[in-house]
Amino acid sequence: MKKRLIFLFLVLIMSLVAETTIADITGETITGMQTSRPTNVSLFINPAIPTLTILSPQNATYLKNYSILLDFISTLADNLWYNFDNGENSTIESALYFNISEGSHTLFMYANNSQGTTIKNVTFAVNSTFFIIYYEEYKGTSRGESTEFINYTYEAIQNLENIVLENTLFGKIFFNEVINLTNDADSTDGISDLDSNTNISFNRIEIDTTELSNFEKSAKIWLYNLTFSNPRILRDGSVCSSSICTNSEYDSETGVLSFNVSSFTVYSAEETPSYVPLAIISGGGGAGARVVKEILLSREVIKVELKQGQRKTEEIVIRNTGNAEINIRLDNLFEEFLEIDEQAFYLKPNEFKTINLEFFAKSSAVPNVYVGKLVINAEGTSKEVLILLEVESKETLFDISLLLDSKFSEVYQGDSMQAIIFVNTTEKQVKDVNFEYIIKNFNNEIIFSEQETIPIKGISEFNKVFEAPTEKGMYVLYVKASYEDKSSISSFPFNVKEKYPSNETVILVALSILLVFIVLAIIFIRLRHVKVRRAAIPTKAKVKGKKIKNKR
Repeated sequence: MKKRLIFLFLVLIMSLVAETTIADITGETITGMQTSRPTNVSLFINPAIPTLTILSPQNATYLKNYSILLDFISTLADNLWYNFDNGENSTIESALYFNISEGSHTLFMYANNSQGTTIKNVTFAVNSTFFIIYYEEYKGTSRGESTEFINYTYEAIQNLENIVLENTLFGKIFFNEVINLTNDADSTDGISDLDSNTNISFNRIEIDTTELSNFEKSAKIWLYNLTFSNPRILRDGSVCSSSICTNSEYDSETGVLSFNVSSFTVYSAEETPSYVPLAIISGGGGAGARVVKEILLSREVIKVELKQGQRKTEEIVIRNTGNAEINIRLDNLFEEFLEIDEQAFYLKPNEFKTINLEFFAKSSAVPNVYVGKLVINAEGTSKEVLILLEVESKETLFDISLLLDSKFSEVYQGDSMQAIIFVNTTEKQVKDVNFEYIIKNFNNEIIFSEQETIPIKGISEFNKVFEAPTEKGMYVLYVKASYEDKSSISSFPFNVKEKYPSNETVILVALSILLVFIVLAIIFIRLRHVKVRRAAIPTKAKVKGKKIKNKR
């Protein structure tokens, strides 16, 4: 019986193997293609809970308690909300700015859907006195691309890249290296004073690296609104070495000079001299050499902004560009607001001297714009430095800026000129602000004056059209905004050019035209005379024609 069962089992196995073999022989193969038979297989994806990442604020110390950015990334969330310090919840859909009190805080943020809730939090500190950065000179309407330092945390300003300082009227600095703002000459005082130790003014960019040693970095510099034809770069009043000042470019149409520097001090520009020194021509200054006594100034216009009771030092560089020793005397015609450290000296050929100009405004000084002159006398030749001083009240309610919509700040006699006035106030609205507009020359004579009352709210911008003076020369337009006992001032110097040709030019052109007419008249008379003579002489054709007529 057992043998029989084993035999049946073997027969069954062999029959199965035979079917497989027959299938191979008949050419049938397994293709893997779907058959028409229905299946009961289905796919189901289980939903996930939301993702959530807090981008800002960061776990750091913020130097302001207002307009702090709350930013995040989230996916799969049906609802989003947040609170500070487990306080009241607020819904949120996109990034926003928030104000908060000083001290340590924790932001809790939530994202949920039907599968669950994701919770994230970050702790940060707010301390507006922990480190103070003074950079009022790089705020307001002329700030351009200047870095807004207050938007960075204390940790970030210790390793800050791409710092920009700009005044859209005068120039810009872009630093190529990372700077630690806290690591200046006194790294323990918790202050970085850019206002007192940097200067971007007309044809002048300066950083006092004695105080701001951390800004002794390579950078690119732009000087705006220059009027030179072919400028060269000066470093501390001397021609800058090509190893320090590199890659200079100048656009004569816009008046923008740009160049790279490897370190910092005072940079400016001057017109490249086109003359050849006489000492070279005469072989070292022999008996036949003509004595030349000339001077060159680093600045011809100085604009200074002071508050009542404040002092500020500016510099001017005087260079002897002649070929002989020359005596220099400075006449201070602005003694009410200016002190000079040295008023008489001499310079050898190609020697220069830096003069410190100490400007001051007494506490009793009336807020206004004051103009004056500094005259540099140099043995028979003299040059003037025009001075423009803005004195504001100790406390100001407005931040005001004035721009002229004119290329190179030049207008023609009697033409219309448009002024753009920007006013910013932290108050919600200030009614009855008195605006005074004045044009005066540098002899302190008022050419135009007008007043109006305008309400100001937040940031305001408006235009005013003025008529340029009829006499050519340098002038200043300024606007003074006053409310109660507080005044803010902004001014802008401009040059009035001659619109019509001078009398000499008119006479010369008239004589030239008259001469052309006389020459043309002589040519015309001679041509007419020749034509008449030719008409009086009979030609061969006329004679021949006459003979034929007689013959007929």
